[in-house]
Amino acid sequence: MKKQFILLIFSVLFFTNALTQTNSSIDKLPFKMTITTYEPAPRPDYFGGGKGNPWTWVDFPVCPVQIDDEYWVFYKGGDGPCVFRWKGTNIEDAVRQSDGNASFPVWRPYILGGIWYDKTAKKLYAPLHCEYFDGASQPHRHIHLASSADKGLTWQYEGPIVTRDDPSEHIRKPSEFSGLLWDGGAGDFQLYPDERSGYVYLYASTYLWMKEGRQDLTGFNRHLVARCAMKDMANTNAWHKFYNGTWDEPGLGGKESYVNAYYITYNTAIKKYIGTNFNSGMAVCDDLEKQNWSSGIKIGNYWGMDFDTYAWHLVDVDKKDIFHCGKTFYLYTYFGSMPDNQAKCYKINIEAGETLAEEGYSPEGMFGNAITTMDPTTFYPLEPIYESCNPIDSRRTRRVDCQHKEMTYQGAWTAEKVVRQVKTSSTPDESVQFAFRGTDVYWRAVKGPDCGKADVYIDGKWQATVDCYASQNTPYQFAFIKKGLTDDNHIIMIVVKGEKCRLSSGNKIRHLLFEYSAENYRSSDCFSNIMGNNNWYYLQNTGGFEKEMQSLTEMRNGMDISVQPWTGDQCATNLGFWRNEISFKKMFAVTGDVIRKWIAPHDGTVRLEGEVEQDGFDIKTPTVLISVNGKKVWSPDPDDDLLNLPYDFTVKVKSGDAIRFVVRSSCEQNPVRVNWDPDVTYIHD
Repeated sequence: MKKQFILLIFSVLFFTNALTQTNSSIDKLPFKMTITTYEPAPRPDYFGGGKGNPWTWVDFPVCPVQIDDEYWVFYKGGDGPCVFRWKGTNIEDAVRQSDGNASFPVWRPYILGGIWYDKTAKKLYAPLHCEYFDGASQPHRHIHLASSADKGLTWQYEGPIVTRDDPSEHIRKPSEFSGLLWDGGAGDFQLYPDERSGYVYLYASTYLWMKEGRQDLTGFNRHLVARCAMKDMANTNAWHKFYNGTWDEPGLGGKESYVNAYYITYNTAIKKYIGTNFNSGMAVCDDLEKQNWSSGIKIGNYWGMDFDTYAWHLVDVDKKDIFHCGKTFYLYTYFGSMPDNQAKCYKINIEAGETLAEEGYSPEGMFGNAITTMDPTTFYPLEPIYESCNPIDSRRTRRVDCQHKEMTYQGAWTAEKVVRQVKTSSTPDESVQFAFRGTDVYWRAVKGPDCGKADVYIDGKWQATVDCYASQNTPYQFAFIKKGLTDDNHIIMIVVKGEKCRLSSGNKIRHLLFEYSAENYRSSDCFSNIMGNNNWYYLQNTGGFEKEMQSLTEMRNGMDISVQPWTGDQCATNLGFWRNEISFKKMFAVTGDVIRKWIAPHDGTVRLEGEVEQDGFDIKTPTVLISVNGKKVWSPDPDDDLLNLPYDFTVKVKSGDAIRFVVRSSCEQNPVRVNWDPDVTYIHD
């Protein structure tokens, strides 16, 4: 048997403060770990690539479970009623038994990711990974529950347990979400029964997908956790999600916080829970009630993120128990069923001592452009998704980028483009500060392999030291989050330390932007196919009266093309036939007025800011204007060159007032197309 001994060294990042989240790191863990890699022998069919596979494709972890004194493995694909069953003495030697049968009244139900055996009731409980496509290229995911009292021969459907939407209400389509991403729900889970607390925990992937028509974007995969008391497993309404430190949210349609864990086992040697994840990383936790997981570090190119090996199990030294282990345990990886897919096994030993980071944090790609990471609690898209169940994904904030006039820099910060436009400094004590009024503030920095550390201050008080090192350049992680401030004026300041971790090649700080909590209605964040969603309307005026444009939603090859523009009347111009159009950040007028209209939800003062930029047609002075209830409050000077025209002012509004952002043209002229992303924010009077 070929063996290769590798000392893996890694560190874990801790953040458990309820108000502050950072990516500050510590340098070591209180134990050492060695890993021996080898091919398992024998290799059962269910590990993929074995002889006699009963299916053409195995998708995600099969379900080992001890039923009294017997060892079983189960799996059911999403298509067809067949439940595959194996029986043996451990995870390596189970052999095929007669198939079970399961027909459920749900969409593509898989039995995978874990089964719990209730010794008292003599019953198996299996969460079901369910997929519903509804015209989208990626599925909506739900988690339902089934049970069996005859060792998996027959199954009873129990009902839904963890869903994005309440199943009794409307299930949202991708095009109904705001912006360019949509929440695909929870699935692809790992089950962990914790007898210490008397709960069954379910750690599930939750997906943000790119809308159809925008496959150039990045998607995101994070993890939520739900639980049910073991005594209540027969009650599908007894499941609750973890949210903001409590378990009060229902599993069906409730809110959720993301946690830094996925596959869980309890290690008796260190008396902690160990969580492994897709990117060959680990995290640890003391208390599943609090879900106080450390951040995790990728520890090597081993399990995960390889298309053939991102299903895995941690197993004790006897190769039986997948929920508990000690100083020695095994990690099996597998996926697919092609002949060249070799399942792998890693023998892991831990001992007293300390270990240091080997590779550091690394964002990874899976499912095409989707992103997964061991640090999902700070890993977020640049734009919010208002319909998300997660409070940070659905945040209402005003974003202020590094080039804005409200930034105050001390020192020689330089402009640079690394993934995004940033301001960069590596000189100790140089700083950037920003004044805001709000209860929450977020700092986003582009992290990378040449980045160092910075100190964060709020109102002159030190908050944290943030390490901006990452093994890949990424703008998708909040470097610092502070929530729960007084609703008053504050100043956040970032100070370059001129220091770095041992993994980094430099000590640069790349400032991208700040966000702070505010009632904001940026038109691109609010963009959807629902007229009036987020108070935005898409109109045209071609004959002296306004009318709504046509919905952007259309079906193409059976899929919901959910970022198509709103369209209106067409006109024969000297460049051909064109239609009035409003898309994500563009407005295209060929006849009359094309109008984004925002309706004020309540009285107050709003700040109107943005930039109008001519796009694609050689007209020196196209007509653009902003009006409140039909009265013009802004338009460019006729002599202005409309190549880059910013505006920033405030107006008072009453509930129901209409603010129109207008682009005007006529068929006798060339079409007028501009880039325009109006931003409306209520401010304190």
